Amino acid sequence: MSEALVSLVEMPLLPSTHTKHRQLIWVPCQTSERDVRLSRIVPMLNLDVSQTVLVSNMSLCGLKGIDVRQSARYLGQETQCLIYDAHAGFNPNVFAQLAGTLIGGGVLILLTPPIADWPGYLDPEYLNFCASGYTQEDVKGLFLTRLQSHLLQATQPSGQNFGHDADCYRVFKPASPNPEAGQEQMQIQTEQHLALTALLSRLSKPSACVVVSADRGRGKSALVGRALACMAQSAPLAVLVSAPERHSTSTLFDWANSLKDTSGSGPSLQINYCHPVELSETCPKADVLVIDEAAAIPAELLAIFLAAYKRIVFITTLKGYEGQGRGFALRFLKTLSERRPNWLDLKLTHPVRWAADDPLENLLNQTLLLDAQASEMSKRPGSLSPVCEWLDADQLCQSETLLREVVGVLIDAHYRTTPGDVRIMLDGPGLSFMVMKSEEQVIGVALLVLEKGIDDDLASAIWQGTRRPKGNLITQTLIAHEGWLEAKDHQGWRVMRIAIHPALQSQGYGAILLKQVIQQANALALDYCATSFGSTPALLRFWGRQGFIPLRLGDQRDSVTAEWPVMMYMPLSPATVSCIEAFKERFLEQLLIKVGRYYTALPPVMFFLLLQYAGVKVSLSSREYERIQGFIKQQRSLESSVLELRRFVLNPERLAQVLALPLSDIRLIYERILCIQPAQLNEKKAGRETRRSQLQQLRAIFADLHKN
Repeated sequence: MSEALVSLVEMPLLPSTHTKHRQLIWVPCQTSERDVRLSRIVPMLNLDVSQTVLVSNMSLCGLKGIDVRQSARYLGQETQCLIYDAHAGFNPNVFAQLAGTLIGGGVLILLTPPIADWPGYLDPEYLNFCASGYTQEDVKGLFLTRLQSHLLQATQPSGQNFGHDADCYRVFKPASPNPEAGQEQMQIQTEQHLALTALLSRLSKPSACVVVSADRGRGKSALVGRALACMAQSAPLAVLVSAPERHSTSTLFDWANSLKDTSGSGPSLQINYCHPVELSETCPKADVLVIDEAAAIPAELLAIFLAAYKRIVFITTLKGYEGQGRGFALRFLKTLSERRPNWLDLKLTHPVRWAADDPLENLLNQTLLLDAQASEMSKRPGSLSPVCEWLDADQLCQSETLLREVVGVLIDAHYRTTPGDVRIMLDGPGLSFMVMKSEEQVIGVALLVLEKGIDDDLASAIWQGTRRPKGNLITQTLIAHEGWLEAKDHQGWRVMRIAIHPALQSQGYGAILLKQVIQQANALALDYCATSFGSTPALLRFWGRQGFIPLRLGDQRDSVTAEWPVMMYMPLSPATVSCIEAFKERFLEQLLIKVGRYYTALPPVMFFLLLQYAGVKVSLSSREYERIQGFIKQQRSLESSVLELRRFVLNPERLAQVLALPLSDIRLIYERILCIQPAQLNEKKAGRETRRSQLQQLRAIFADLHKN
C-alpha cells in the first residue's frame, strides 16, 4: 500500500474543530433593530466571513443576504455561521438544510420578531401556501407558536455582554459536561475506519451491493468518496454518481478526488454525475455506481439501477428534510434482499461534523419532527378494531404525542414529508385531518384540503391561459387543461395525503379510511373528492378500486422522481355526475392521441390501468375479427392489421387479460401496437434479436387473447 493511500485510510474524517457542539443565539427584536443587534454580536464571534451565510431579504451587518431559493447551492458545503432572519419569512425546509451545514463550534443566529409578537406575525412565507380564496389572515400561526415554545424550553437569557438589553438574547441552556468525550472521539474514528475497511473489502469483489445509512452529519458521503479514492490507487476506476441534485454530491466528489493522479500515468479515477432519470434511461457503463440521497429516489428507479450495475452503493439519510429514510428501509430494502441477498448494511451512528448529543441537532429533530416515526404496533393486524375520527390542527398541537404519530405515519408511508409539509399541516387554511386509530394508536391518516369555487373573472382568465394562481389544484387543472369551465362552481376535497401504518399496508385499511372520507364529503354535500399524485401501478390500482376516475395524465414525468402526475376524481353531486361521462371520453381520446408522442416512456401497465379505470369502450365488428384472425393464422402484415389489433386490446373484455400477461408481452403490445414504434426500437429495449421474432411473438400473444 502506498504512503499516500495509507495516509488517506488513516486520516481523521473531519478536523478536530468538528468535535464541538454548535451554538444558538436567538435574537427576538423589532424589524428595525436587526442590523443594530447583529452589529453587536458578529464582531465578538470572530467569524470567517467566507463561511458565514445570511438568509434575509436585505443586507445586514455588512453581509449580503441570500434568498431562500438560493439556499440549495450551499448543500454539501460547510459553514461556521448561519444567520437566519425570520422577519423575512421562516421556511422550515431551508432552515433545516442550512443548519445541517454548520460545523461543530459553529453558531446559528436566529433573528425573529419579539416573543410576544412572533406567533401572530404575518409571516411572508404564508403567501406560499395560501390558496385562492384564503389570505394571510386565515393562517392561525400554530407552527410558529409551537416552534417558539420549543425554543423557550431549550434556551435561557444570555449572560454574555452583547451590549444593552442582554436579556433579549437567548442561548442554549448549558449541557452537563460529558466525561466520556475523549472516548467518543475514539469510537468515532474506530467506526469510520471499520466502515471504510468493510466498504473497500466488499467493493473489491466483481459484484457488490452496499447500503450506507445514517442521520445527517455522520460522514456518509465522505466515507464513500474516500473509499473510491483508495480503490483508484490500485486500478483505474470509472465511477458514476447519481442524486436528485448535483450540488448535494460535492462532499463525495471532493473526497473521491483527494488522491486523484495528476501525473498522467498510473491508475486513475474517472468520476461523473448523472441525473437519476437520465441514468434510468441510458445506464452508461461504470465500474461502480453510487446513488446519493437514495431515499429521495423512487424505488422503481432504484430497482433499474440494481439490475444494471454489478457494483453499486446506496447512500441514504435516515432523518432529514426529505423525510424518506424510513420509506427506503421499509420498501426498497425488501427488493434489495430478494435480488441481492448478500448486500452489505453499513450504518454510521456517531456524528463527525459536530459533537455527539449536539443541542442544535436535538432542537431540529424535536421542533421540525425529523425523528418522528409511527409507533410500534401493540397488536396483531388481524385483531384491530379501527376507529376513524376528525381532528383539526389545534387538536394536533395540543398533543405532541399525537402530532408525532401522525407525522411518523406519513413519513413511514414513503411520502416525501418535509418540515415544510408539517407547517402546512398546522397552518394551511382549509385543511382537515381524518385519523384512523386502534386503542388510541394512530394507524392511518388522511390529510384533506377544501378547494373552494373560483369567481367568474378568475376562472375565465385561467381557461384562457393568462392566470395560474396558487391553490385549487383540481379546479384549475380541470379548467386550464381539460376546458371544464363549469368546475369553477364546484367545491370538493383534494386528498393531499393518505397513509397507513407500514405494518398494516395492503390489508384494506386504506380503503376503509378513504370510504369514511367519502361518506363525510357526501354528508357535507361536496361536489367531489379528488387527488393528484406521482403515479405507480400500485397507486393507480388503489385509487381505481375505490371508484376514482383518471381525468388527466401529465405530459411529462417529474424531473426528480420520474413519476407521471395523474389526477383522479370521484363525482359526488348531480352537477359533477352529469358531466363525468363526457370528460372520461375526452380523457381517453387524448390518451390515445398522445400515447405515441408523449407517453412512450410511460410504464405500459399504467397505460392499460388508466384505460380500465376510465372505462374505455371499444367494440369490434365481425369483419374486424376476421382481419385479426388473418394476422394470427395467416400472413397478414402487422402494418395492415394494427388498427384492428389496437381496437382489440382496447376492448374492455380484453384489458384484464392484457394486464395478466407477462410484463415483456405487455410492453411489446404497448410499444408496437399502441405507440406504433418501429421494430428496431423495441428490439433494443427488450433484447429481441430480429424483427421476425417480434412478429411471431405478437401472433402468439394475440392468438392466446383471442382464444380466451
